[in-house]
Amino acid sequence: MYHIPEDRRALASALRLSSSLEKTLQRKALRQITVTEICRTARTGRATFYRLFDNLTDVLAWQCDRIMDESAEEISSETGPTVREISVLILKKWMCRPLLMKTLLENGQIDILHRAHVRNLPALQAVLADVPGANGSAILRLVGIVCRLLPAYLSVWHERGETGTAEDLYQEIREDLSLVMRVL
Repeated sequence: MYHIPEDRRALASALRLSSSLEKTLQRKALRQITVTEICRTARTGRATFYRLFDNLTDVLAWQCDRIMDESAEEISSETGPTVREISVLILKKWMCRPLLMKTLLENGQIDILHRAHVRNLPALQAVLADVPGANGSAILRLVGIVCRLLPAYLSVWHERGETGTAEDLYQEIREDLSLVMRVL
């Protein structure tokens, strides 16, 4: 788990470590990278690393959470965003980070992506509250489905060569859900 205090210096160190990991991932697989290597590149001590993160996977989790936090900020700044607008926005954010997606997939860490979505449930719940006939438990189930769907579709998008836009991917999700409804 990461533990980054609301402190300018800690955030700056976390950003340097995160950037260092991203640069190193361009050359090496995650399992070949050491904390010492990341710290050296980031010009940060190992003690600082371990004060902020427990391991390199925590850096990935923090990156994912930051993406979702940015998405939630954008969603909350819009007036009455639709589920479609939210989904496309989130898909675009992830599609801009193919190296992160690749690393999560190659290391069996796609659950980090799911947890990042779950952390930002309130933004999605607020939008879904306006869906006619949706009560509290139905909204929670729907949010749970969406939090599983987006990472699953992003995984497939990556595996087939990262082709298509966020709009294309959103349309595929809608078509597949329509198919599921016909089958059920």
